[in-house]
Amino acid sequence: MATYSVLAGPGQSTTPSNVREFLGYKYVRTGTAGDFTIGTDYLDKASAAMHVKILKRVTKADGSVVKTLLVADPTYTGTPNYTDASTTGFVKVLETNEMPIGTVNTNTTLNTSATTSDGRSLYVDNPGSPAQVSATAALPTSGQGDDDHNHVRVYGTDDAAGVANSPQIYLGFNGANPTVAPTFLRGDAKSIYVTYQTSPTDSATNVSIQLWNDLVRQTQTTYYYAAATGNVVVHYVDEDGNIIKNPVNDETNAPVNQSYDTEDKRETSITFNGETYDYVRPQANNTTGKVVEGTTDVTYIYKKRVPAKGSVVVHYVDEDDNVIKDPVNDETDVNVGTHYDTEVDNRPQTITKDGKTYTLVRSKENNTTGSVVEGTTHVTYVYKLVTGNVVVHYVDEDDNVIKNPVNDETNAPTGTNYDTEDKRETSITFNGETYDYVRPQANNTTGTVVEGTTDVTYIYKKRVPAKGSVIVHYVDEDDNVIKNPVNDETNVNVGTHYDTEDKRETTITFNGETYTYVRPQSNNTNGSVVEGTTDVTYIYRKQTVTPPAPSTGNVIVHYVDEDGNVIKNPENDETNTPVGTNYNTDDHKHNTITKDGTTYTFVKSKENNTTGTVTNGTINVTYIYRKDTPNTPVVPTNPQDKVTTIWITTTGKVLRPREDGTQPRRNFNDYRYVRTETDSKGNTTHIYEPVSTLARTGANVATMAAIAVAITVIGAGVVFFARRRKH
Repeated sequence: MATYSVLAGPGQSTTPSNVREFLGYKYVRTGTAGDFTIGTDYLDKASAAMHVKILKRVTKADGSVVKTLLVADPTYTGTPNYTDASTTGFVKVLETNEMPIGTVNTNTTLNTSATTSDGRSLYVDNPGSPAQVSATAALPTSGQGDDDHNHVRVYGTDDAAGVANSPQIYLGFNGANPTVAPTFLRGDAKSIYVTYQTSPTDSATNVSIQLWNDLVRQTQTTYYYAAATGNVVVHYVDEDGNIIKNPVNDETNAPVNQSYDTEDKRETSITFNGETYDYVRPQANNTTGKVVEGTTDVTYIYKKRVPAKGSVVVHYVDEDDNVIKDPVNDETDVNVGTHYDTEVDNRPQTITKDGKTYTLVRSKENNTTGSVVEGTTHVTYVYKLVTGNVVVHYVDEDDNVIKNPVNDETNAPTGTNYDTEDKRETSITFNGETYDYVRPQANNTTGTVVEGTTDVTYIYKKRVPAKGSVIVHYVDEDDNVIKNPVNDETNVNVGTHYDTEDKRETTITFNGETYTYVRPQSNNTNGSVVEGTTDVTYIYRKQTVTPPAPSTGNVIVHYVDEDGNVIKNPENDETNTPVGTNYNTDDHKHNTITKDGTTYTFVKSKENNTTGTVTNGTINVTYIYRKDTPNTPVVPTNPQDKVTTIWITTTGKVLRPREDGTQPRRNFNDYRYVRTETDSKGNTTHIYEPVSTLARTGANVATMAAIAVAITVIGAGVVFFARRRKH
C-alpha cells in the first residue's frame, strides 16, 4: 500500500488536492478527519432501549459531516442491529444539514416521507388513526400528542378506541421553554431528546442525543494506493458472436493507467473455414483507453461476405418519361461480371399502348450491354409517340386553291379519330368570286390519324353571279314624274352594296315649278343589290308661293320622322301676324304622335326656330320624332358558322352587307353611330340611327322664301301644270 499525503503546520490552512493517478497503482481510499473515509456512513450513537440510532457521514476533506437519526421500525419482525451502520429495521426520521466541524444542526424538518415496512406512514397525530401522516413536517412549537410536551410521536400506534399501544416514542428538543420553538445552541442545548413510554400510564424516560459535529480537525489528508496491473485482450467474432479468429493479447500484466490502443490488431478482413469476413464495428467503445486492474476485453465484429449478385432491368418510357410498357428483367440475381445484352431480345422497335404507337429513339444511358454489377442495373429505352396530321384543302373544279389549307389535326397520336366535316364550308369567296361546295376529292373526310400527313380536299364550283340594277325615280306627291330616272347601279353582282342617297336631290325644278324633297316612297334607299331591278322612288312636294301680305307673316309647325316622312298634318302657330310679333311653338310640340298604329316619340326640333319673332312670309318649324322600335335590332341571320360584321340601323335596315371577320365601325351619310353589339358567337353588329333628312334641306328654306318673294314682286301668276306620269 502506498500513501500520498498533504501536511500543514499548526494554524496553517490547507486545501488538499484531488486524487491523482500513478502508473502501476490504483486509488484505494482517502484518510482524513479522524481517518474516516469520505462518503461512508459510520455509527455515531445508538440506544436499543430508546429504539434510536444515529449515523454520521464525512462529506468533505475539511471534516464536514451529515448525521442521520433513525428509529426502530415498529412493524419490523427481525432484530435491529444497534452496533453498526446498517439501516435494516430502522426508518430515517431526520437528516441534518451539512455541518462543518464544531457546528450544530439547523434542520428541524422531519422526514414525512418515511414509511414502515408494511407501507404505512410513520408519523401519527390523531389517536384512533394509525399510521396517518402528521400535518406538521417540522417539530411543533407547542403540544402535539398532548398540551404539556413540545414533542411529536415517532414510534407507536393507537388502537381503534384511541388507546396508545406500547411502547410509545416521542421526539423533541432540549430547551428551557417547551412552548417556544426549539433552537440549537452551543452548550447544554446542542442535542435532541427522545421520550420513551412503555405504556400510556408509565412515566417517561428521556435521553438526550447530540446532533452536532464533534470531530477533531486533522492536519493531514492521506490518499491510499495499491500496486496493480492489467491485461488487454482482442477478440474476433461474427455478427452472431461466433469466434472467427483466436484472441490476441494487446497488453499483458501492464501497469494500470498505462494507455493502450488495439487499432493495430483490427484486421480489415478475416478468412475462417473457407469464408471471408469483413470488419463491421467494435462491440464496445473501448478499442483505446487505459489499462485497469484485471482484463479488458476488446471485441471486433465481422460480417460474413456474401458472393455479389446483380440484376438487369429494362424500362420503356416516352420522351416525357412516362412508362409505356412494363419493365422486363434481362438478368435476375446472377453473379457479378456476367455479360448481358438487352439489345438482342428486349429492345422492340415499336410499342403500342392504349391505341397509340411509339417508335424507338434512343437509350437513356450508354449501358444497353455490359457486365453485371452488384445490385440492379437499370437500362431505359426512350420512345417517341408516332403522330400524324390531317390538313383540309379547298380547290375549284380546276384544282386551283381558293382558300388557304386548314389543320384539322396537328401532331395527333396515330389511331386518333378525325372528322373534317366541321371544316367543310358551304361556300367560299375568293378574289371577288363565290364558290359553292360540290364534293370531296376522296373518301377520306373522316377516319383515323396515320403517320405522316393525310390530305383531305374539298372541291368547289364557281358561282355564276346573279346581276341586278338600281334605278332612282323622282315623283311628286301625286306620283307624277318630275325628273327622269337615274341609274344608281347597272347590271352589278347580286349582293353588291348600293346607296342612292347621293342621287336624292333636295329640290327639283320642273316646268317652272320648284319641288322640295319630302321622303322616300319605301325603305330601300340603300341596301344590297338583288337579282333584277330595284326601283327607289323619292317623293317631292311642289312649293306654293303666295306673296305675303305686307308686314305680316305666318308660323307653321311640321311633324316628321327621322327619315323626313310626314307623320301628322302641319299646324298653324301664327297666321297673317304682324311682322315683329313674338311667337312660341312649344304649345304645338306633342310628346308622342300615333299614326297608322305606330307611335312616334319627340326627339328634337330641326332648326333652332321654335321661338322667335314673325317675319315676312312663312316660318316653318319642324319637330322630328323617332319611331318606337324594340330595343334589340333585328340582325340578319348569318348563313355561315363564322365570325362576321354587319352595319344596320336601329330598325334593322342594312347599311352595309355582312363581311367576314371583326371589322371596325364606318361612317354613313345621314346616319350617326349608336352602339356596337357582339353575340355569343363573336359576331359584331354596328348599329346606327338616321339623322333627319329634313336637316339637309333646312339651309334651303331661306332660299325658297326669297324665291317666293321674288315671284310675288314679279307678279308672275302663271301656274305650270306638269305632265303627270304614273311610275
